[in-house]
Amino acid sequence: MRSAAIAVVLCAVLGSALAATKGIVPADDLTFDKLVDGSRHVLVEFVENSWKHTPGIEDRASPAAPSPPPKPAAVAKELAAQDDALVVSVETTDNKELAERLGFGGASSSLPALAYFAKGAAGRQTAPAQRLDGPVTDAEAAKQFFQSAVNPSITELRGLAATFVAAGDAQKKEMLSRAEAIVAGLEKGAAQYGRFFVANMKKIVAKGAPFVQAELDRLKQLSESKATTEEKQREFRSRIGILRLFQSQPPKSEL
Repeated sequence: MRSAAIAVVLCAVLGSALAATKGIVPADDLTFDKLVDGSRHVLVEFVENSWKHTPGIEDRASPAAPSPPPKPAAVAKELAAQDDALVVSVETTDNKELAERLGFGGASSSLPALAYFAKGAAGRQTAPAQRLDGPVTDAEAAKQFFQSAVNPSITELRGLAATFVAAGDAQKKEMLSRAEAIVAGLEKGAAQYGRFFVANMKKIVAKGAPFVQAELDRLKQLSESKATTEEKQREFRSRIGILRLFQSQPPKSEL
């Protein structure tokens, strides 16, 4: 019921049901304050041109080529599944005053960039609660930014990963207990992320450091299989991102 109510609100604001079903809701000077009103968590993507989205958030063809219908974004679809989350896109060239008001009116080389506007923030927004300056080129980075912004505890959770593999047995036990306590307080998509995180910690305890690379190789192979559904590919990408946190020097993302 709540999801349906949100869809009705979006349609009323934008005058089109399609805008709410593509995954990303376009915003301009007239609609931004109605969309970002503190009633939900909002991830805002600032782009120089409407077709240049963060890879994985939404794929659009260049205007010089025939334009198929925009493909719903992997990130946007996941976040939109949460009743209190919304993904908005602001095209800075046509909405220069809005971009400058929010602190994203700089050089195009810093775009696309992301901003988080918190649920519960009252009044006309002049700056985001958190921002990720660009160019943002990785969909998983966008997702992790949003998750950390909505749930600051996830930042603490990720901080445990860097030293977990090399820690002694007693310290691993303490870190695992702390991680389980953090995850117990998470909800929805963040809770699933946390469960994958804790599961990896337990596997590392049981199988040792070699588990990380072996599992990375296995998940990468599964994610590249043509038989893997889009939903499972998203799950595998998330799990790969988590595993890379346990590497002392994570490789550059290939996603």
